[in-house]
Amino acid sequence: MPKLLGLMVVAWFLILSVPASSFEDDLLCQKLQDAADTMNKDRGKMVDVITRTDGVIVLCGVKILQFKKFLFTSPKNLRPGWQARKQSQWNDIYCQGDFRRIIVENGWTVSQEWIFEDGARFLMKAECE
Repeated sequence: MPKLLGLMVVAWFLILSVPASSFEDDLLCQKLQDAADTMNKDRGKMVDVITRTDGVIVLCGVKILQFKKFLFTSPKNLRPGWQARKQSQWNDIYCQGDFRRIIVENGWTVSQEWIFEDGARFLMKAECE
């Protein structure tokens, strides 16, 4: 029993000696990767009549979380001002006071890339104030 207690003390010492931010980054990364793995099961599925989900990418080393969509249309077919509206919606999703804001506050870039059928691309990143 004393040997087991000694091993537990050493284990706790090792855990507590890791800087909190590193431990939190690893935990957040794992949670995001788990969520991405789940969401990527829907890769290739249609979200609506023109939008297909093309997956989620998590790059822990550079703190990037990116959602990818393919749109079976051209940006020319969207209403004027669509980029600003979508950017505002994206900011609202990731900058409000829930768990999603924690991702941005921990230095992650959270983006969504749209690729249109004509090859045009649109990238929005959450910009929280």
